[in-house]
Amino acid sequence: MKKRLICLLTAALLLPSQAMAVYETDGMNFIGPDGNIKFFDGYNIYNQTVSREMVDSGANILQVEMGPRSTIVSEEFEIPSWTPTTADRRMAKIDSGSLKLSGTSAYDGTYSEMSQSISVLNDKYYRIEFDVKGVNALGNIVVANGIEKFLPTGTYDWQRVGFTVSSSSTSMDIAFRSYNTTDGIWIDNITVTELGGQYNVINNGDFEQVFPDEGFLVNDGAINYVKSLMADYESKGMNAVVLLSPHYIPEWFWTNYPEAYYYQEGFLEGDVTDATYLKFIKTHVQAMAEAVLGFDSFHSFVLTNEPVYNTSYYSTGKGHGFEDDFIAYLKNRYGEGTLGFIPEQLRTNWDLGTLARWDDIDDDRESQNDIVSDGKFWDFMEFNDKIFGDFHKELADTVHAVDETLPVHTKLYRNVFSRDALDYGTDFEDLNSYFDYNGFDGGMDYNSSREGYLFIRMMEDFANSVSNKPTVNSENHIIPDDCTDYSEKHVLIAGADLWQGIIHGRTASVAWSWDYSPCLISKRPDVQEAIGTTLEDANRLAKEIEKVQNSDKNFYILYSKAGLLYNEDAYLSACYNAYEALWSLGQRASFITEKQIAAGKLPNDAVLVIPSTSNIDEDALANLNSFAGKTIVIGTAPSKNEYNRSISVSLKNATTVTDSIDSIRGAFEAEIDSLITLKDSDGNYLDLTDIRAVETEDGILINVCNNTWEEISGVSVYKDGVKLTGGVNLIDNSTVADTFTLDAFKPMLIEFSE
Repeated sequence: MKKRLICLLTAALLLPSQAMAVYETDGMNFIGPDGNIKFFDGYNIYNQTVSREMVDSGANILQVEMGPRSTIVSEEFEIPSWTPTTADRRMAKIDSGSLKLSGTSAYDGTYSEMSQSISVLNDKYYRIEFDVKGVNALGNIVVANGIEKFLPTGTYDWQRVGFTVSSSSTSMDIAFRSYNTTDGIWIDNITVTELGGQYNVINNGDFEQVFPDEGFLVNDGAINYVKSLMADYESKGMNAVVLLSPHYIPEWFWTNYPEAYYYQEGFLEGDVTDATYLKFIKTHVQAMAEAVLGFDSFHSFVLTNEPVYNTSYYSTGKGHGFEDDFIAYLKNRYGEGTLGFIPEQLRTNWDLGTLARWDDIDDDRESQNDIVSDGKFWDFMEFNDKIFGDFHKELADTVHAVDETLPVHTKLYRNVFSRDALDYGTDFEDLNSYFDYNGFDGGMDYNSSREGYLFIRMMEDFANSVSNKPTVNSENHIIPDDCTDYSEKHVLIAGADLWQGIIHGRTASVAWSWDYSPCLISKRPDVQEAIGTTLEDANRLAKEIEKVQNSDKNFYILYSKAGLLYNEDAYLSACYNAYEALWSLGQRASFITEKQIAAGKLPNDAVLVIPSTSNIDEDALANLNSFAGKTIVIGTAPSKNEYNRSISVSLKNATTVTDSIDSIRGAFEAEIDSLITLKDSDGNYLDLTDIRAVETEDGILINVCNNTWEEISGVSVYKDGVKLTGGVNLIDNSTVADTFTLDAFKPMLIEFSE
């Protein structure tokens, strides 16, 4: 008997690495086969099909998804992948794997049936072929995509028959039916292949698959469909970001393996530490990794979709809960003490006898009760991050066991600049250490707030600060899901977001749209054109953009989880104001985390910006106190640690300023040797205008974008107070007057030659 069961332990031996064109990376950028930088942008595709319009508009990447409910064969089936639609079970496997249809004697329109639903490419022709043998056969048909074909009648030996149908969607049902009395008809060796293709997208067409005693059975038809999809994209010159969607868990799995369930707020309902759950997910992940091998169209895997995980969520009877695991973690962290006695620090931080309800952790955290004030939440956060980080590492390792060159990332959507993100296990710095690319989910749209426009750029700069590798936004929300505004604002936002995202290091993205959204991107050719044109301009000017991307890092804003936890409002206000101040001064904003400072990664010649941070992780304290560079404290300086206990902070060469953009900007200006920026006719800095300037061997490059809906007139460029003249906007090759107007959300890349 043949069966297809992936053995996770021997994957590296069974699946040797195959040559494929994976994009090289150079820091934050992708390098194409021609050795040049390449930027990516495109769309998510729910129906998995590339439209001609999307290709023609200039998009070069698409996101598709397939979860384990498609790639793992349901254990509900008696015959793998084949489902009777009536209660008549007179059909059976015989002759070591053939399908026998036995008809009914009634002439009332009833029938017996065996059917399978398969994934296909839309708007393609498929050839369906099979071997058939009959004894007094009469009234048997095969139905595919609504097309009925009668099977041969009478008594005959095995013969090969077939027909061609067109697909009208991304799924196709194939059914074999018997309406009339017959002694028997046998079906075997069924294939469903796209005309001109090579992949059989039906599973168990030879009826020889059996369910294994342990593990899960992979749907070969679904895997072949993925291969056909990759081949289709390759023929169109497109690249595919593949979303693995492990949250698509079929109900039969929970029914058969209830111990694997764990109630969660987000998509991932399973217990991420349960061996059966992990084996199920990893079987899917490994099969998908095998499917994309050798295809130049493959770009990367998105391991999880908007992942969150809070181990304190628990409902009786739904999973084992994590209380025992957490207590074991605490004892391991603090040490058991001599002869098993609990050491004083553990006794002080945690009275283990009062941990009556595990979900008190979440309840108390939300109401800011003792768990925050006495530092207990910090231990929970670290534990929770480890649980979820270990799960993502398992998935990444599963992909890399198939081929270490297959890139992975995930779709983190919790705002890292938010206290609410701290109890969801999604530490951006920790998680992305397991990945090949930085991954996140977010966007700006036509009605975003000031903080919304600042945040998306902050997120990109933060990603490239914690990990110098390409950043992928695999769910870029340009048009709100329920939007009914059909104005040109979406066109401007689409172009500005893509261009500015690239400037800030987001070098691949996927524009998102729900099928039900009234203002759907797929129905907005003007938005598609803006994306395509902007992408073409960016790839044309990649060398100049790279120079702007890599402008000097002088200012490092402290990203403090302790600051977020204990003083969120003040911390975030100072962060946003510091970031906008650096925009207006043409400076590149970088971030530095507490863990990076603890690891000695803060340059001695940097300007460290501490944005109203009352608490700081004590692991960073020694290097913070010994830092010899300039420190600018906005508002409150740190005086307590992550457990809310007083610490001695002695900052050298520090200046304290109030939390206003003017005072922050003034402190920053004093640390800039050569100031290149834009001002209006009254000599004022420009509000919410994203400016980044760099001096090159050939002159000066300035990228600028006005992130307001009002045009700004009377604008001039200054270097150390002297107005610059003779500029050229490289995007449209137009001359930039000495005084010009900045239109709303219309980026400019201005070059001033020596």
